Amino acid sequence: MLLFAGLKIDGTHFLEVVNGPVIFISNHRNEFDPWLLATSVPFKFHKIVLPFRFATHARFMENPFLKPILKLWGCYPIAPGSGSLEQVLDSALKITKDREQSMVFFPEGKLVKKGEPSKARPGIAYLAKTSKWLIMPVGLTGVEDLSFLKFITFQNKLTVRFGQPFYYHEIANEGEDLIAVSEKMMQRVNKLVNGVKVTSQDLSFARGGR
Repeated sequence: MLLFAGLKIDGTHFLEVVNGPVIFISNHRNEFDPWLLATSVPFKFHKIVLPFRFATHARFMENPFLKPILKLWGCYPIAPGSGSLEQVLDSALKITKDREQSMVFFPEGKLVKKGEPSKARPGIAYLAKTSKWLIMPVGLTGVEDLSFLKFITFQNKLTVRFGQPFYYHEIANEGEDLIAVSEKMMQRVNKLVNGVKVTSQDLSFARGGR
Protein backbone atom coordinates (compact mmCIF):
# COMPACT_ATOMS: atom_id res chain seq x y z
CA MET A 1 0.00 0.00 0.00
CA LEU A 2 2.83 2.43 0.81
CA LEU A 3 4.64 1.61 -2.42
CA PHE A 4 1.85 1.21 -4.96
CA ALA A 5 -0.91 3.42 -3.56
CA GLY A 6 1.14 6.18 -1.94
CA LEU A 7 -0.63 5.46 1.35
CA LYS A 8 -0.39 8.24 3.92
CA ILE A 9 -1.60 7.69 7.47
CA ASP A 10 -2.34 10.61 9.80
CA GLY A 11 -3.53 10.87 13.40
CA THR A 12 -2.17 7.59 14.73
CA HIS A 13 -1.31 9.43 17.96
CA PHE A 14 -5.02 9.29 18.76
CA LEU A 15 -4.66 5.51 19.06
CA GLU A 16 -2.32 6.08 22.01
CA VAL A 17 -5.30 6.58 24.33
CA VAL A 18 -6.93 3.28 23.37
CA ASN A 19 -6.58 0.55 25.97
CA GLY A 20 -9.07 -1.92 24.56
CA PRO A 21 -11.51 -2.59 21.73
CA VAL A 22 -13.16 0.39 20.02
CA ILE A 23 -15.69 1.05 17.27
CA PHE A 24 -14.02 2.58 14.21
CA ILE A 25 -16.47 4.61 12.12
CA SER A 26 -15.61 5.68 8.58
CA ASN A 27 -16.92 6.98 5.28
CA HIS A 28 -17.56 4.25 2.70
CA ARG A 29 -16.63 4.85 -0.94
CA ASN A 30 -15.14 1.55 -2.09
CA GLU A 31 -15.43 -2.18 -1.37
CA PHE A 32 -11.75 -2.01 -0.42
CA ASP A 33 -12.40 0.35 2.53
CA PRO A 34 -12.43 -2.30 5.31
CA TRP A 35 -9.09 -3.70 4.19
CA LEU A 36 -7.59 -0.21 3.87
CA LEU A 37 -8.66 0.82 7.35
CA ALA A 38 -7.39 -2.37 8.95
CA THR A 39 -4.08 -2.09 7.09
CA SER A 40 -3.56 1.44 8.39
CA VAL A 41 -3.53 0.56 12.09
CA PRO A 42 0.17 0.38 13.10
CA PHE A 43 1.43 -3.00 14.29
CA LYS A 44 2.12 -1.77 17.82
CA PHE A 45 -1.62 -1.27 18.37
CA HIS A 46 -2.70 -4.64 16.98
CA LYS A 47 -2.54 -6.45 20.30
CA ILE A 48 -4.94 -3.84 21.72
CA VAL A 49 -7.55 -3.49 19.00
CA LEU A 50 -7.46 -6.83 17.18
CA PRO A 51 -9.30 -8.80 16.04
CA PHE A 52 -11.44 -6.58 13.83
CA ARG A 53 -15.10 -7.32 13.14
CA PHE A 54 -16.84 -5.77 10.13
CA ALA A 55 -20.53 -4.93 9.75
CA THR A 56 -21.71 -6.52 6.48
CA HIS A 57 -25.11 -6.52 4.79
CA ALA A 58 -26.86 -9.83 5.45
CA ARG A 59 -27.36 -10.52 1.73
CA PHE A 60 -23.61 -10.95 1.30
CA MET A 61 -23.42 -13.31 4.27
CA GLU A 62 -26.15 -15.42 2.67
CA ASN A 63 -24.08 -15.96 -0.48
CA PRO A 64 -22.71 -19.55 -0.25
CA PHE A 65 -19.48 -18.55 -2.00
CA LEU A 66 -18.83 -15.35 -0.07
CA LYS A 67 -20.01 -16.48 3.36
CA PRO A 68 -16.96 -18.59 4.37
CA ILE A 69 -14.55 -15.90 3.19
CA LEU A 70 -16.42 -13.13 4.95
CA LYS A 71 -16.67 -15.11 8.18
CA LEU A 72 -12.92 -15.78 8.12
CA TRP A 73 -12.36 -12.07 7.59
CA GLY A 74 -14.44 -11.29 10.69
CA CYS A 75 -17.65 -10.04 9.11
CA TYR A 76 -20.98 -10.20 10.90
CA PRO A 77 -24.45 -9.68 9.36
CA ILE A 78 -26.53 -6.51 9.51
CA ALA A 79 -29.99 -6.53 7.91
CA PRO A 80 -31.31 -2.94 7.60
CA GLY A 81 -35.09 -2.69 7.64
CA SER A 82 -35.59 -6.16 9.09
CA GLY A 83 -37.01 -4.93 12.38
CA SER A 84 -36.19 -2.66 15.30
CA LEU A 85 -32.67 -1.32 15.74
CA GLU A 86 -32.15 -3.84 18.51
CA GLN A 87 -33.03 -6.67 16.11
CA VAL A 88 -31.02 -5.28 13.21
CA LEU A 89 -27.93 -4.81 15.37
CA ASP A 90 -28.28 -8.01 17.36
CA SER A 91 -24.99 -9.45 16.07
CA ALA A 92 -23.13 -6.23 16.77
CA LEU A 93 -24.52 -5.94 20.29
CA LYS A 94 -23.39 -9.49 21.07
CA ILE A 95 -19.86 -8.59 19.96
CA THR A 96 -19.75 -5.54 22.24
CA LYS A 97 -20.62 -7.66 25.26
CA ASP A 98 -17.42 -9.73 25.21
CA ARG A 99 -15.13 -6.64 24.86
CA GLU A 100 -12.49 -8.71 23.08
CA GLN A 101 -12.93 -7.46 19.51
CA SER A 102 -12.88 -4.06 17.81
CA MET A 103 -15.51 -3.18 15.24
CA VAL A 104 -15.49 -1.30 11.94
CA PHE A 105 -18.82 0.36 11.19
CA PHE A 106 -19.88 2.50 8.22
CA PRO A 107 -22.61 4.88 9.50
CA GLU A 108 -23.92 5.54 5.98
CA GLY A 109 -24.88 1.87 5.72
CA LYS A 110 -23.88 1.56 2.07
CA LEU A 111 -21.35 2.56 -0.56
CA VAL A 112 -21.71 6.28 -1.33
CA LYS A 113 -20.31 7.22 -4.71
CA LYS A 114 -18.71 10.55 -5.54
CA GLY A 115 -21.32 13.30 -5.76
CA GLU A 116 -24.00 11.38 -3.86
CA PRO A 117 -25.35 12.90 -0.62
CA SER A 118 -23.89 11.41 2.54
CA LYS A 119 -26.36 10.64 5.31
CA ALA A 120 -25.76 8.62 8.46
CA ARG A 121 -28.29 6.08 9.68
CA PRO A 122 -29.36 5.87 13.34
CA GLY A 123 -27.77 2.46 13.92
CA ILE A 124 -24.33 3.75 14.90
CA ALA A 125 -25.77 6.13 17.52
CA TYR A 126 -27.87 3.30 18.97
CA LEU A 127 -24.83 1.02 19.08
CA ALA A 128 -22.63 3.67 20.69
CA LYS A 129 -25.29 4.54 23.27
CA THR A 130 -26.10 0.93 24.15
CA SER A 131 -22.55 -0.41 24.23
CA LYS A 132 -20.91 2.67 25.78
CA TRP A 133 -17.81 1.85 23.71
CA LEU A 134 -15.21 4.38 22.66
CA ILE A 135 -15.74 5.64 19.09
CA MET A 136 -12.80 6.34 16.77
CA PRO A 137 -13.62 8.42 13.65
CA VAL A 138 -11.62 7.68 10.50
CA GLY A 139 -11.58 9.52 7.18
CA LEU A 140 -10.61 7.72 3.96
CA THR A 141 -9.67 9.74 0.87
CA GLY A 142 -8.55 8.73 -2.59
CA VAL A 143 -10.55 5.52 -2.55
CA GLU A 144 -13.27 6.73 -4.93
CA ASP A 145 -11.19 6.09 -8.04
CA LEU A 146 -9.20 3.13 -6.76
CA SER A 147 -8.63 0.48 -9.42
CA PHE A 148 -6.19 -2.36 -10.06
CA LEU A 149 -4.74 -0.61 -13.09
CA LYS A 150 -4.10 2.60 -11.17
CA PHE A 151 -2.71 0.55 -8.29
CA ILE A 152 -0.03 -1.22 -10.35
CA THR A 153 0.84 1.99 -12.22
CA PHE A 154 1.31 4.02 -9.01
CA GLN A 155 -1.52 6.43 -9.82
CA ASN A 156 -3.47 6.12 -6.57
CA LYS A 157 -2.92 8.43 -3.61
CA LEU A 158 -4.70 7.14 -0.54
CA THR A 159 -4.95 8.83 2.84
CA VAL A 160 -6.29 7.46 6.11
CA ARG A 161 -6.87 9.97 8.93
CA PHE A 162 -7.66 8.90 12.48
CA GLY A 163 -9.48 11.48 14.60
CA GLN A 164 -9.99 12.18 18.27
CA PRO A 165 -12.02 9.38 19.91
CA PHE A 166 -15.17 10.13 21.87
CA TYR A 167 -18.05 8.55 23.75
CA TYR A 168 -21.74 8.83 22.96
CA HIS A 169 -22.50 10.93 26.04
CA GLU A 170 -19.88 13.52 25.00
CA ILE A 171 -21.70 14.54 21.84
CA ALA A 172 -25.37 13.72 22.51
CA ASN A 173 -27.70 16.20 24.18
CA GLU A 174 -30.38 14.98 26.57
CA GLY A 175 -33.41 13.80 24.62
CA GLU A 176 -31.69 14.16 21.25
CA ASP A 177 -32.87 11.61 18.68
CA LEU A 178 -30.52 8.96 17.31
CA ILE A 179 -30.52 10.26 13.74
CA ALA A 180 -29.27 13.67 14.90
CA VAL A 181 -26.50 12.06 16.97
CA SER A 182 -25.50 9.81 14.08
CA GLU A 183 -25.18 12.90 11.88
CA LYS A 184 -22.92 14.50 14.48
CA MET A 185 -20.73 11.40 14.43
CA MET A 186 -20.60 11.42 10.64
CA GLN A 187 -19.66 15.11 10.65
CA ARG A 188 -16.51 14.20 12.55
CA VAL A 189 -15.69 11.64 9.89
CA ASN A 190 -16.36 14.12 7.08
CA LYS A 191 -14.04 16.70 8.63
CA LEU A 192 -11.26 14.12 8.44
CA VAL A 193 -12.19 13.32 4.84
CA ASN A 194 -11.95 17.02 4.01
CA GLY A 195 -8.54 17.27 5.62
CA VAL A 196 -9.56 19.39 8.61
CA LYS A 197 -6.86 19.15 11.25
CA VAL A 198 -8.18 17.86 14.56
CA THR A 199 -6.25 19.07 17.58
CA SER A 200 -5.93 16.74 20.53
CA GLN A 201 -6.88 18.26 23.84
CA ASP A 202 -6.63 16.19 27.00
CA LEU A 203 -6.47 12.65 25.61
CA SER A 204 -6.33 11.16 29.12
CA PHE A 205 -10.15 11.13 29.23
CA ALA A 206 -10.25 7.93 27.17
CA ARG A 207 -8.02 5.99 29.55
CA GLY A 208 -10.25 6.60 32.51
CA GLY A 209 -13.54 6.25 30.67
CA ARG A 210 -13.41 2.57 29.87
